[in-house]
Amino acid sequence: MGKMLKRIMVSLMGFFIIAVVAENNVQASDVGDRYVTNAELQDGNGDAQTSFDQYDNMQAHYDFTIPANSGVKAGDQMTVDLPKQLVLNKSVSFDIVNTEGVVIGKAVADKTTGKLTVTFTDYVETHNKSDITGKMSVWVSWNHDLISSGSSVPIDWGVAGETTINVNDGEGLPDKNEALYKWGSVDPVDPTLIHWTVRLNYTLKNIKNAVYTDTLGKNQTLVPGSVDAAHGYYTQNTFNKTLAVPASQIVENGQTGFTITLGDLDDTVLMNYDARATDGGVSTTYGNSGVLTGDDFKTSTVDVYTPENGGNGTGEGTDNGKPEVPKPEVPKPEVPETKVPDTNKPVTKKPEVVAPVVTPGKSVVKKTVKETNKKTEQQTLPQTGEKLDYQSIWVGLSLILLSGGLVLIASRRR
Repeated sequence: MGKMLKRIMVSLMGFFIIAVVAENNVQASDVGDRYVTNAELQDGNGDAQTSFDQYDNMQAHYDFTIPANSGVKAGDQMTVDLPKQLVLNKSVSFDIVNTEGVVIGKAVADKTTGKLTVTFTDYVETHNKSDITGKMSVWVSWNHDLISSGSSVPIDWGVAGETTINVNDGEGLPDKNEALYKWGSVDPVDPTLIHWTVRLNYTLKNIKNAVYTDTLGKNQTLVPGSVDAAHGYYTQNTFNKTLAVPASQIVENGQTGFTITLGDLDDTVLMNYDARATDGGVSTTYGNSGVLTGDDFKTSTVDVYTPENGGNGTGEGTDNGKPEVPKPEVPKPEVPETKVPDTNKPVTKKPEVVAPVVTPGKSVVKKTVKETNKKTEQQTLPQTGEKLDYQSIWVGLSLILLSGGLVLIASRRR
């Protein structure tokens, strides 16, 4: 009996180990963009547009639907390729959440590969009783190597189809009346490094005692010694440097900015400098302001921001509810066949039961006297220490696997 029990336990343990290993060997899969239902290019307000300027902030927007009972598991991924005409301002990551803030998937947009990858959480397993719908957006800019102003650009969104976007006409030259302009961008390799550019007096006015003051926005500090300014002129989009601004005319105002005293200014000045993000580069955009003053000159002020970066996403599904635990199937015991008494046989009287006669040291003898034939039947019952006759009984074992564990059910077989 002990050996049999040991064999059963070893078999059950082996079965359990195999089940666990099989479950752990399930590999995550990538569904590609098959669940994307719509894609479009949006402006900063989240509205789809078919026309943009060369330097507009834009969002690549995707809608997706995971069909009910699709079998998508935690760890599975959805990957989409950004159209080649669009570039990320930097690599970003963000969560796709439902209305209660529960994370449905974690998204990563890679500037180098141009891929947007979402890794799903177990939400897709517990809320896929019906379709899971969602959307996500990432900030992008034009890839200026592949587009030109005044052209129509076909945008291939993959499974979501193709749209045509118009790039507004323009030579890309500054406004001829421009007195002050500036722009900036986050370094594509180091997200904590911000590059700023300032252009003064493109309009070529004669400004007496010109002074330019630059002030960094929040979460930035000036990189010491990074200010580089020069006088020059433009031919089309090209700045031609003629004379460097002496370092003695540049005064850094601690870590918040700097001031340049230019004296009488009648040409264009272009300057570049760097700032360091103090928040680890997590901000979606960084701001900056500049002021140009002079005698008998209307003060010119500009506030600018780096192109937006980052992304966002939302989604919603229906809770599957508590899983139903299957009830184990218990074998029904066999009911012995009941014989119908033969009514043709004569009815006999109930036999008289006589108390057993007990003799010390011997088996108990039970005597029953039947009145019909006057014969005595004897039945010997075992005393303590005597061996009984036995016969083998087959027991059936049923193993049922439930979500909460294993259930072993024994049933007697005749």
